[in-house]
Order: sequence, then C-alpha cells, then structure tokens
Amino acid sequence: MRRAIAEAPHLMYDMYLRTRSEEELMRRCETLMKALKKELKDLEKKKAAAERKARTHRLVEIGAILEQATGLTFDTEDSRRALSTALNEQLYYSNGVAFTRGGDIASACGEPDGDQR
Repeated sequence: MRRAIAEAPHLMYDMYLRTRSEEELMRRCETLMKALKKELKDLEKKKAAAERKARTHRLVEIGAILEQATGLTFDTEDSRRALSTALNEQLYYSNGVAFTRGGDIASACGEPDGDQR
C-alpha cells in the first residue's frame, strides 16, 4: 500500500499519507469504508422513503377518483372488502372468456394483460 502511495503522481505532495504507518492507513481506510457504507445506507433509506411517499400519494389520488366516481366513501372494512370482491370477482363474457372488473380497468389504463395476475 505504501508503495502504491509513493508511486501515485497525484499523491506526490500528500504528506498526511506519506507520513502514516501502514496500520494507520488501514485504520483510516476502514473508517472511510464505514462512513461510505453508512452514507449509502442513508441514501437507500431516503430513496425508499421517497418511493413510499410517491406510492402513498398515488394511492390517495386513486382513492379520491374512485370515491368521486362511485359517490361512496370506503371508510369501513366491510366497504373496502366489498370493493375488493367487486374488482377481483371472476366473471365471464357472453363468449365464455373469464375476466375481472379490476382486469378491465387495468386494460383500459393501458396494461395489456390486466387479468394475468
């Protein structure tokens, strides 16, 4: 490691690195690695929080659209269960092809295989 530091042209005037023992350099590297891992973990947490926030916002918007379209509020467990049943119930077209209302909605929104869950 010391030879690599000595041979690196961009470290020619870095007296901190040139005057440290190999043990000190290894400790410094370990400290920096821990700091980088912590920073990466923090960034991943921020990204996950942002994705959760975006999903929550999207779900609230969808819920508002659904309540506006139906004129209902889905504020009880029974009403949410009835909605889930209505969207996921297996029905059949007159030609015998199976579908769900949820799949039809997905198809209408541009998802080609809405019922393929």
